[in-house]
Amino acid sequence: GECWEPLSQGPCGQDQWLVALDSGILECMDRQCGHEEVMIDEECYNVDDKSKCPGLGESIFLNAKGQPSCQCEDGWGRNKREDSRKVLGWGERREENSIKTGGRCYQEFTKGFCTANRLVKFLEDNICGCI
Repeated sequence: GECWEPLSQGPCGQDQWLVALDSGILECMDRQCGHEEVMIDEECYNVDDKSKCPGLGESIFLNAKGQPSCQCEDGWGRNKREDSRKVLGWGERREENSIKTGGRCYQEFTKGFCTANRLVKFLEDNICGCI
């Protein structure tokens, strides 16, 4: 068989995309929103809409299951993890997920939260430290 990427149309019909199941198998599912849009709180938002991820250096990203969350953009990372009270809905498969994944985003190689003459540096999993 052929290999396909999650969230692509792949062999699916029009207005469908491949979404990863818990088993890791991709399945064709109906898209609830248009291209470059995401379902949050039962409404479609453009992925570039800053109202749901208003933090500096933060944008909406989708995981392989098509679930949205706020993540740091390329070149940005988080100092710590913390929960948020924001809850999103994803189409008919309503799940309780926090769209915020925790902490503020800091740009790498800037002073950010660091003291003295130290700079923000990515450590792992986009968590930052000071060097």
